Amino acid sequence: MSFAAGRTTRLKFGMSVMVLPGRNPVVLAKELATLDRLSNGRLSPAFGLGVADPHEQQAFGVARTERAAWFDESMAVLRVCAGSGKPVNHHGARYQYDDLRVLPTPRQEHLDVWLGGIAPFELRRVARLSDGWLPSFVTPDDAARGREVIEAGLAEHGRSIEPDHYGALIPYVGADDVVPEALLAGLAETAARPRRPVRARAPWVGCAPRAHRPVRRGRHLEIRGAPARRARDTRRVGCPPRGCAPPLLPRQT
Repeated sequence: MSFAAGRTTRLKFGMSVMVLPGRNPVVLAKELATLDRLSNGRLSPAFGLGVADPHEQQAFGVARTERAAWFDESMAVLRVCAGSGKPVNHHGARYQYDDLRVLPTPRQEHLDVWLGGIAPFELRRVARLSDGWLPSFVTPDDAARGREVIEAGLAEHGRSIEPDHYGALIPYVGADDVVPEALLAGLAETAARPRRPVRARAPWVGCAPRAHRPVRRGRHLEIRGAPARRARDTRRVGCPPRGCAPPLLPRQT
């Protein structure tokens, strides 16, 4: 996310989705607030309980039956810490904080937090706590039904979610007629577009300056001299004989 923030200026970015139970909510709040400030308010985080994988649950140190309780309290701590920067007091069943202050504050006045999940209790949590919904591995029908449940819960709690804050990761479609014709046409056009041929690259290009020659240190070779990029780009050890054309080999990746 730091890389995405540094390489873009308008794109919103986030995770889909980060497992929250088992993470330190204070440290996470500071990380997210820093990312949001450095990106000028373009962070859009999303959290979930995690998949039903015993190895993942062992790694996070939270039993499956306790994930929901850990999630709710962690979310409360995260919200209040990644907020105004004022001292925080929290006394819950799992976290105890007195006069805790987390800086920097995020650029956004209110950090939009999305939640994942498709189970009924997860949908109710979205309606109660979230600013958006982002489930994974669902069908279009699942996404539509889940949105109906969330909207009913929002009405019950007197809350609302922006219309464009509903999303879903749908890895497949049910039939050909589900795919818009415009999308199929665009994919066909992209597939038919001619590609530039990949040029073979020589393992070396000419001879590097003497300062970049490899130096033997015991059993190891070190390339000494600056800039290192020159030595790396030539990708050679020693120089080819004068007048000998370098062999053409495919570039190693």
